[in-house]
Amino acid sequence: EAFERTFLDGREVVIDAGTGLVTGVLGTGEFPFPNPYTVQIVTRPGTADQTAIGEPTVLFPALWTAQHRARGVALTYIRQGAVEAEAFGKAYPNRLAQVEQIGRFGQAYDPRTEATVWTQNLPLLFAAYLTSPDGMQIPAEYINMPRLAAAADRADEEVAIKGGGTIPRYHGGFSYRMDADPASIVARYLAAMDGRLSLLPDGTIAIDAGAYEEPTVVLDNDSIVGYELRAGGDPANEANEIRAQ
Repeated sequence: EAFERTFLDGREVVIDAGTGLVTGVLGTGEFPFPNPYTVQIVTRPGTADQTAIGEPTVLFPALWTAQHRARGVALTYIRQGAVEAEAFGKAYPNRLAQVEQIGRFGQAYDPRTEATVWTQNLPLLFAAYLTSPDGMQIPAEYINMPRLAAAADRADEEVAIKGGGTIPRYHGGFSYRMDADPASIVARYLAAMDGRLSLLPDGTIAIDAGAYEEPTVVLDNDSIVGYELRAGGDPANEANEIRAQ
C-alpha cells in the first residue's frame, strides 16, 4: 500500500516526495554525503495500473522504456551519484548503497467485510499467507471463514498495556523471506497470536487465536487419582523437567 520508512546503509533518511532525492538523515538534520553527491530513491507499490519509473527511461532509453511498468511488483529504484575518491568510503560504506524499507504490504481478505484490505490483523495475514500463491497455496475455500472471522475479532480486541492505554490484542508488522521454510513461517504466525490450526469434520481448516477464557470445568483435588514423578537431568534443570500426569 505504501512505503513508510527508508534506510540507506543503516541510516534512516528523509526523501523529497517530489524528486525522490535523499535530503538528510532523519532526526539529525545531517546531510551525510558530500556535494555534489546525490542519491535518488523512487518506489512503485505494485499496483495493476502503475507507470514505469521515469528516471531510467531518460538515462537508458534503449534498455528501459515506458512499457517497463512491472505491474503487480513492488519495486525500488536507486541512483547513486558520483563522489570524490577520498570521500567514497564515507559516502558508500558498502560500495553499493544498501536500501532497506518498511512498507505496508499486508493485503488480506477479511471475511467480516468481504473485502481485501491492508491490515495488521495477524489471523487475517496468516490466512492470506496460507492461501497465497507465494505462500502455502491452499485454496481459499478450504479456510473456515466463520472461525477466521472469530479469530480476527479476537485479534482486534483492545487490551490494556502497562504504560497506559490499550492496543489491539494481535496486531503486528510480520515479515518473512520468500525462501524461508514454510513450516517456520507458520510456527511464527501461530506463536505471535497464540494460535492453533485444526482440521474440522467438514474438511475445512480452522484458524483460532488464543486468549484467556473462564473455564467451564474446574478440576479440584478429588479429580486427581494418582501422580508420577520422574527424575530430571542435571540439578540446575530438575525443576523444569518434573513431568506430572
